[in-house]
Amino acid sequence: MSAPKSKVKQQKMARKRQRKEAARLNRTRKRGGGSWSGDFLGPSIDFGAPGGVKMSEVLGDFVEPYADEVEGLEEYRRLLCLGQLAWNAALRGEPERSEMVNELLSAGLPGADAEAMTMARALIEIMIARKEQYFDHFRRPILAFEVFDTGDGWHLNVASAVV
Repeated sequence: MSAPKSKVKQQKMARKRQRKEAARLNRTRKRGGGSWSGDFLGPSIDFGAPGGVKMSEVLGDFVEPYADEVEGLEEYRRLLCLGQLAWNAALRGEPERSEMVNELLSAGLPGADAEAMTMARALIEIMIARKEQYFDHFRRPILAFEVFDTGDGWHLNVASAVV
């Protein structure tokens, strides 16, 4: 593919991501609920998180712009790991944030060359900026997640702390 065609394709993909991101953010703002009731439970019991938003949906929305680039469940799981790292780092102050990112990247990518570390750090910095710009009102740290294939797609569960 020639350079101009490649540039046009990249611009088209960027516009598509922006439209998808705007739609996701709109859904997140409108999302509510968090209550579930069943006949066997009697009256409605609230299992929802504070604010009625599930962190699994929030994390999914957070990494969505980058999900187009991954193929397969394992790559998506790695993307979610980077998303979790960026999310939790964004909740910390600057000196502590850099230490956390460096420590976790070193532990998570042992033996990685300088170029791979630089690329991972750059992606995390972009994700941190995204968290601060679009998801700053969510202050709950992500403790763990699990993702599995349902046959129709992927299902994400997230455990987060209530602050």
